Amino acid sequence: MAAVQRTPFFLFMAVMSLAGNQSNAEAKRFAAAEKEEKLRRLSELIWFVNDNINIVSRSSNPSPEDIRFQHVDDCIPLDHAIRRHLKEDKSLKISGDDANVAEDDYSLLDIGSGGGFPGLVIKIMQPELKVTLIEATRKKCDFLIAASKSMGLEHTEVFWGRAETMAHDQKFRESFSAVTARAVADLRTLAELCLPFVRVGGKLFAMKGPRHKAEEEIQDAQ
Repeated sequence: MAAVQRTPFFLFMAVMSLAGNQSNAEAKRFAAAEKEEKLRRLSELIWFVNDNINIVSRSSNPSPEDIRFQHVDDCIPLDHAIRRHLKEDKSLKISGDDANVAEDDYSLLDIGSGGGFPGLVIKIMQPELKVTLIEATRKKCDFLIAASKSMGLEHTEVFWGRAETMAHDQKFRESFSAVTARAVADLRTLAELCLPFVRVGGKLFAMKGPRHKAEEEIQDAQ
């Protein structure tokens, strides 16, 4: 009778661990590729409708690549800042190194979303988030809805209205873990518009222009 050669248990576990790491790496590469494709798609969708909706300035006749560089990629650093906020917020249930959370634990509101800056970009980068977009222009709202559906962005709501009015609605008031705004108003006005939506422990993320101008606005707002 032939002897049965046994694989040492620790070696078996090492092989299984290696296989698991490879699977995780492949999953991350796939997720990164999917996000990249959606960011590219968003840039193209904006370019396609821009003549009719004027989402970004038409004066320079921007190409999809221009839109990607000047507007879409401009929002990526904010994604990193929001992830840091998640890790710091002890009231949220954080799972994994990427600070992913369940949709009921974390919600983001983007005010004056326009073409989805930064709301849709953050949603693409963090698909597990529940994202709400507020936009005062009806055509831009229609675009946001169509773009979200086109890219399969689930748990994304779009509302047509003004922040100063919707802040009185109990559905929105003090309900969001993070509130974002890009090029909406000066910081003093922005604080008045956005802070009513921020829940206890949440943060307002305001995207501003050059550093020296942002510092001036901070001083004026204090």
